[in-house]
Amino acid sequence: MSRTFIFILLMLLPLTSRSQTVEWEGVVYEIDTTIGEAKVVKVTNITQKEYPIQESFVLGGHTYPVTSIGAEVFKDCWNMESLAIPKYVVNIGLPMFPYTLENPHRLLSSIEVDPDNPKYDSRNGCNALIETGTNTLLAGCSKTVIPNTATTIAKHAFTGLKELKSLSLPNSITKIEDYAFTYTFYLTDVKFSDSLTFIGDYAFYRSGLNTIELPNTLKHIGDFAFCFCGNSLTLPDSMDYIGKGAFSSTYISSAEFPRRVKSIREWTFYKCYRLTSVTVPETVDSIDEGAFMGSERLSDVTIQGSSLQSIGQSAFKDCEKLSNVNVPNSVKEICDSAFLRCTNLRRVNLPPGLTEIPDKTFSFTGLDSVFIPNSVKRIGKSAFDGCFF
Repeated sequence: MSRTFIFILLMLLPLTSRSQTVEWEGVVYEIDTTIGEAKVVKVTNITQKEYPIQESFVLGGHTYPVTSIGAEVFKDCWNMESLAIPKYVVNIGLPMFPYTLENPHRLLSSIEVDPDNPKYDSRNGCNALIETGTNTLLAGCSKTVIPNTATTIAKHAFTGLKELKSLSLPNSITKIEDYAFTYTFYLTDVKFSDSLTFIGDYAFYRSGLNTIELPNTLKHIGDFAFCFCGNSLTLPDSMDYIGKGAFSSTYISSAEFPRRVKSIREWTFYKCYRLTSVTVPETVDSIDEGAFMGSERLSDVTIQGSSLQSIGQSAFKDCEKLSNVNVPNSVKEICDSAFLRCTNLRRVNLPPGLTEIPDKTFSFTGLDSVFIPNSVKRIGKSAFDGCFF
């Protein structure tokens, strides 16, 4: 897997400096002669398929084990097919494989950790880098089989893997961190763990995931977690929090929010072109900025109960098919452009506690009549421009 390299020529170099730099087979090491260790700091050829990391160096009669790999050292090594971690490496900077716009695909198919490594392992031939003490999967590859002892999938663990098409998360997995599966374009099928409680920001952003069927244990979905993926969605009642943009630009057709969620945050369903119906439960007290903006087929919005307090800026802007909205009497605020260009909106009931109709709130809708309650003190510019009354 790895080997000790003896630098005969380097024995002629002075050893008074604190560190020396060595390149071997496309990998650059910094040897710190003070602490007696070596670190992988960069690579010089990003087109290689393998980067054999040395176990140690012998320099001037002293042995310097390779103990560290710097963060993002391999970020541009998209042709890398295999990675072997030697036994002395106990410090790996994360993320190892962050996403870069220059080349969004990785070909990595094999990860192996020396069995004598005290901090990391690839247990049971799982083809993954796992931190032993925390059971955290730090880096995976297209042939990873997640062991049923892993509990967390770390940031960027599977980012950009071209050949990753399906994955089963064992029930031991409770947390998926930020960017874990970002830009896995061909990942169409994920079986989620029945113990999963947390999905981080951008976790499946621009993956190829079709069906988003989430377990009843899930509490948290981060910002933009499923943006640009998904054809169908099942949200469990266990949910406490859904981040902004979580399902924006997906292809889901309907959504029923969990009863414990308190707000529909910014851009949650922004430009969901196939979304036709949404049920807002009685627990929701705000629909935030741009929550449904640009969902042009959205025609049926059911708001249950009387907890809703505010409808944010551009919340339903450009929802062209929206024809009727039952705004409950509990609403105290409707922000500017909330229903701008809802061209099929014929009727809307304005709640009696409303004090202002801001700029462009109902501009270019299909409203043919509206009753303005006595509580309204201000009507903003162009609030009803282009309406039919």
